Amino acid sequence: MAHNVKLYTQMLKTVREMEQDMGLEKLSNPERLTLISIADAQSKNPDGAMLDAILTDNHMATMPPATFYRSLKSLQAKGLVRHVGSQRSGHYSLNA
Repeated sequence: MAHNVKLYTQMLKTVREMEQDMGLEKLSNPERLTLISIADAQSKNPDGAMLDAILTDNHMATMPPATFYRSLKSLQAKGLVRHVGSQRSGHYSLNA
């Protein structure tokens, strides 16, 4: 178990360093989960993540809808996510 804990802490340290390098360290937890869900959904559909695919992602299971929509709006304002297409049939995509 001690070996697993050591590996876990090393992985967390690496992730934290990556977050700093990418400028993501100041994201709130809901913003992080929303970003992960968009990335997961977009990996299955290169054109972008449809709203229903984002909302059904495992990371969204316990997030209240209002929190999700605030996080999505915040990620868009920060330039991390963009909406592509019409308001009703569009999708979300990570900014490069």
